[in-house]
Amino acid sequence: MSEQDKINIYVPREVGELLDSDNEMFEVFKPNGMTLNRNQFLTQLVTGYYDAYARELQDKNAVILDALSPFLTDRAACDQIASSILDQISLPRTSKRVGKNAKQLSLKPTQKTESLIRRIRREIESADYVSRYLVRMLVSYSEKPFSQRERIIFKDNYDMLVSCCKKSLPVSFVMAGKPEIVHEVIPYMVVTGPEEMYNYLLCQEEDGLTHQLKAQAYRLNRIRGLNRSTKTAALQDGVKQRLEVMRKQGPQYAINDDTEVCVRLTSKGRGMYNKIYFGRPAYMREENKPDGCYQYYQCSHNQLELYFRRFGAEAEIISPKPLRDKIAAFYRLASQAYNG
Repeated sequence: MSEQDKINIYVPREVGELLDSDNEMFEVFKPNGMTLNRNQFLTQLVTGYYDAYARELQDKNAVILDALSPFLTDRAACDQIASSILDQISLPRTSKRVGKNAKQLSLKPTQKTESLIRRIRREIESADYVSRYLVRMLVSYSEKPFSQRERIIFKDNYDMLVSCCKKSLPVSFVMAGKPEIVHEVIPYMVVTGPEEMYNYLLCQEEDGLTHQLKAQAYRLNRIRGLNRSTKTAALQDGVKQRLEVMRKQGPQYAINDDTEVCVRLTSKGRGMYNKIYFGRPAYMREENKPDGCYQYYQCSHNQLELYFRRFGAEAEIISPKPLRDKIAAFYRLASQAYNG
């Protein structure tokens, strides 16, 4: 088999389903923007994870060798036993080629993966196969948290952004689906949300209309055409402070308003706040009064709107008035829809 031949890979069905889900969640589509590009996704996975996976195998093998060396003087035998233990116990179990629990994947080597396939062939034992090695790699990938898997798929962009964040070097990029808008930003940090899902680039960007410097957040998997920017600027202290609040409260919600928000919760609403974790903002202080629990926030108004409109009458935005009016309009339109 040459490096250009398609490689069939048989993985446990649950792993195949997770890969399909990641493919969709990370929005790796064909040019039409609708059809999943499975080969492109697998290509990005294999190239983004190979080095780290190979290091993981080496580290595990070294631990096994250290444990065996006091009992075996034959180095060749020790290596062989360590390899067998690593294969049979430490590595994720792989499914058989046939069977109802196997899902077939196909990797068509591209210019990016041909040299990698050659490396794998050189490094694995003759008794092993590239497809078997890739199965174990994919199973290992599937066991990692969602945010780590995203960094693997978009490793090149992630590594470049982390490097530029450390040096405050400006970058430019476009977002998937909006290639006509070029963003030139000063990167601050790449972080995950409180739910440990997507990775977000927190950055400073100049508003195209007002020319004010604003705190912004962009999802890693949607960044395209990432390059160093020729635009020069410094990260302002005020913007940095807001980016820090975003990092703690929820990086997906940009904060460019310091207005304090007051929310009144009923006793039931206070209980809902304790139970509804996803997207939950953290309050600055809380006061218990005869008519309810008053919470005070300094965070994204968009985050507060999306979170509290699930509470119905159990939560009331007291101030500021624009946000209160926006929530009121939401319920009014909802009521009209249900009343015909």
